Amino acid sequence: FLKVITNNAKVIFDMQKGKISSYVVGDREFLSADKSSQVFVPNVYRAPIDNYMYVVKGWKKLGLDDIKTELVNFEYKKNHNCALISTEEKLVGNSKHLFNVYTEYRVYDNGEIDIKPCLEKLKAIDIPKFGLNLELPAQFDRIEYYGRGDKENYSDMSAHAIMGIYKTDTDGMFEHYIKPQDNGNRCDVRWAKITDKEGDGLEFVAISEAFNFNANRYTDKAIAQAKHDFELSESDKSVVRIDGFVRGVGSNSCGPDTRAEYRHNSTADIVYEFRMKPVFKPQKSEEQAVGAQK
Repeated sequence: FLKVITNNAKVIFDMQKGKISSYVVGDREFLSADKSSQVFVPNVYRAPIDNYMYVVKGWKKLGLDDIKTELVNFEYKKNHNCALISTEEKLVGNSKHLFNVYTEYRVYDNGEIDIKPCLEKLKAIDIPKFGLNLELPAQFDRIEYYGRGDKENYSDMSAHAIMGIYKTDTDGMFEHYIKPQDNGNRCDVRWAKITDKEGDGLEFVAISEAFNFNANRYTDKAIAQAKHDFELSESDKSVVRIDGFVRGVGSNSCGPDTRAEYRHNSTADIVYEFRMKPVFKPQKSEEQAVGAQK
């Protein structure tokens, strides 16, 4: 394990997995004690929507629905103003090496972390999405974000969604379709907070370009496997998705596929960057409140 200790935070990385295993700011642990929880795990798949009824066959043939992740390299060095951790992961589908993911973590003295993932395609594949999944304790269920809302929206289905600041929760972000499928995405998100009822939690802030954000109580696997809404079982965690790319929805179940500008089927890299920072309820000590800001 690699321990990065600053004046206001302690961040522990599992060097065998290449993931953050503990994130403590002040006296608060923000990650789950369950070591099986996903912590910024690369993801290129989403539970199929009805409009993907044809293209999903090709994705499953490639094994995108059951990607295996292998850590290739883990590096650490101390910069003048932060600790820099770099990881390289290999993504394998159906025993074939399809992608590389390079992720940079910059840990600052106040406990904030800049996270920059990059997806490298080894061949031109039309992918459903690319981003990082994070599982938090279930009590983190209150959501506030600045982006498009107040209902789900996508790159090719967002004219109805007005930019603004919206408040909801993990239940409110989930759309209960009769046939469970990926849902609830919010695009053009500049920042998003997910907190407990007291107001403690995490904020994710776009650094260069806006990202896609989604959080609910269901894993991608649970949504994909359920045939009816009543068969869904809630996770004991809040499943957070911060995506740099999400494929448009199109209308391929009864019309054309998603237009080319809302797909990513070239070999170009997908890179985005966001900052993770702790947020505390107002009555926390002044020292913690100041320390949570950069």
